[in-house]
Amino acid sequence: MIDLFTLTDVLRKARDEGRLIFVMGNGAGASLSAHFVSDLMKAGCRAFDLTSNSAALTAYANDFGYEHVFEEQLKSLAREGDVVIGISASGQSSNVLNAIAWARYSNMMTVGFTGFGGGELRNIVKHSVNVDDVDMQRIENVFAVLMHEVVWRLK
Repeated sequence: MIDLFTLTDVLRKARDEGRLIFVMGNGAGASLSAHFVSDLMKAGCRAFDLTSNSAALTAYANDFGYEHVFEEQLKSLAREGDVVIGISASGQSSNVLNAIAWARYSNMMTVGFTGFGGGELRNIVKHSVNVDDVDMQRIENVFAVLMHEVVWRLK
């Protein structure tokens, strides 16, 4: 499990080295992803939301299956040393898991925001932010607070 100071350091290093920070999630996680990316950009980071391009999402879903929509985007955009952040309260979202697995294989820094017990995502990321709760809304609220805190520390 990572603390906010370490997570901030990971993102600050990425910013200072000009690395890209990719963020992804489903449903409310997609909304959190878009919000986090906009805040990271305002903090001087090169950040990209993998959830917002509906044409890319639907094309990859059609051609490769929904479970590969984030992984396939990373294959086109990401480079060794970039940071990939997955948001999955259950920790079981197959599209997030596949993207994180590919990112690890490609020597990228991986971070997971998870809830409940963390699921598989907690086990495969380099750094895990786990909100150990069983209420989805509370988990997502805490994610938002933590993301805001990290961005505040980056400024």
